[in-house]
Amino acid sequence: TIGALSGIAGMEAGLSKPDAGFVLGTRKYHNRVKSFALGVYVVNVKQIFTDTELSSFNCTITDSLNKVCATADLNVFKPKDFNTFLEILNG
Repeated sequence: TIGALSGIAGMEAGLSKPDAGFVLGTRKYHNRVKSFALGVYVVNVKQIFTDTELSSFNCTITDSLNKVCATADLNVFKPKDFNTFLEILNG
């Protein structure tokens, strides 16, 4: 879902394809079900922070009865220039 949001924002900014990014971590994960049975779930994502490369999202998963199954905050990183970032990582 966050990747889709990023892709839409990129298209609105005139980019031809989505950029790659990284999930840095999850905070405040609360699972309210023992397991996720087969079925229909809705993932809601609300951006709560962003700067040029870091973003944080509040995420909620609900079932077909609109019961909250899980919540979490997700932190992601999308470098301005992915290829340059990889070159720096690889030395």
